[in-house]
Amino acid sequence: QSRWLAAILAVLAVRWAAAAQTAAELIAEARATARRGDGDRADSLLKQAEQGLPGEALMLRGNIAMHVRKDVEGGMALFRASIAADATRWDSHYFLGRALADQERWDEATASFAASAELDPTKLTVLLDLGKAQAASGGFEDAAATMLRAAALDVHSSQALLLLAQTAVQRRELEAALRAYEDVTELLPWHAQPFLQLASLRVSLVASGVPERAAMAAAAAARPGAPSVCELRDAARALQPSIAVPEAVRRSCESGRLEGSKVVVPGTEFDDDIAIRDREAVAAQAKAVAEGPCHFLAAFPSLASRASTTASEPSSSSGPACVVRLPAGRALRLRHAEGDSSGQGESG
Repeated sequence: QSRWLAAILAVLAVRWAAAAQTAAELIAEARATARRGDGDRADSLLKQAEQGLPGEALMLRGNIAMHVRKDVEGGMALFRASIAADATRWDSHYFLGRALADQERWDEATASFAASAELDPTKLTVLLDLGKAQAASGGFEDAAATMLRAAALDVHSSQALLLLAQTAVQRRELEAALRAYEDVTELLPWHAQPFLQLASLRVSLVASGVPERAAMAAAAAARPGAPSVCELRDAARALQPSIAVPEAVRRSCESGRLEGSKVVVPGTEFDDDIAIRDREAVAAQAKAVAEGPCHFLAAFPSLASRASTTASEPSSSSGPACVVRLPAGRALRLRHAEGDSSGQGESG
């Protein structure tokens, strides 16, 4: 009798496997059909696939409802049904969170994004949307922690740190905004705009007339090695000569009220003397960039004002290396591979 039971179970297992395979084929066909613009046919195929792979089929039907039929409530119901069928799908939680965020139901959106991030903590987009929802629901500290987690996922991208800085400005968390813009300019000093955003913030704090804000700006300027507002401006112009300088920053530097700059900016005037004088500066900057991040930081220390390069570590297969020491024991390792002028970074 036990042999008969085992045989029956084996047959059922084969049938279930065949059904799942059929469901996967239906889903693949539905995806292709949806890309061709036939949402109704895709939805019909996904309905057939629900028996074998309900979580994925229902999630995809939710996307068709949301984005093809513009049926928000129907889409949300399908996302919830997908989660009920398979609670381990990070994407179903994420798409439900997106739908809730579009309706500004921030607490619910936060819960959905958090569930998605817990299921798959490697998704940068999920963490960014979670941080936005947390900030919108009033939890700036949680939002900041989430955005820093997102920044750690991709040390080459400024997206998460800039989002943190912009969110901090919107929430009037000005000290956090200063710190975030400083991190962007120091850890990713090849983007021009953040230099001007940091300069603008420091100028606005001084001009606010609020003693506490002016003190924040003064403390930022007084940090060892911190660049002046005018150096921030000139660093941005060195990276992108055509960049538009905010009027408040331009006036502050030209009026002489702020400390001058040691950063040499390529001249744009058609004056031979200036062009000859600046040609050497341009050549020095180009050489520092070409030789990799270690040389770049050594040549332009104001671009990493709170960092100090140590003696180079022994060369490895990835080429010469240097370590930039940051506060609180943090370190960013920068490598320059042979024949590759784009450094690599990793936190440690």
